[in-house]
Amino acid sequence: MTPLKYHEAAVVELLNEIGYLELRAKGLGRRFYEEVHRAEHLVAQFPESAPEIKLNIRKHLLLKFRYSLIYSR
Repeated sequence: MTPLKYHEAAVVELLNEIGYLELRAKGLGRRFYEEVHRAEHLVAQFPESAPEIKLNIRKHLLLKFRYSLIYSR
């Protein structure tokens, strides 16, 4: 399993979005985080599974939210 490491700006963006969604509806931020965590697990297990959008940059779409994880190996 490939270990994941977030860019500092991505961590800030993720935390802001969790907070924003939680303000919109109780539990929504938690559900978003769980979906991100599920996607992280898939990307760590199968890093080549998401389509390449640029050289060495991949994009994994979240299933339940209109967001995606952008990553490189």
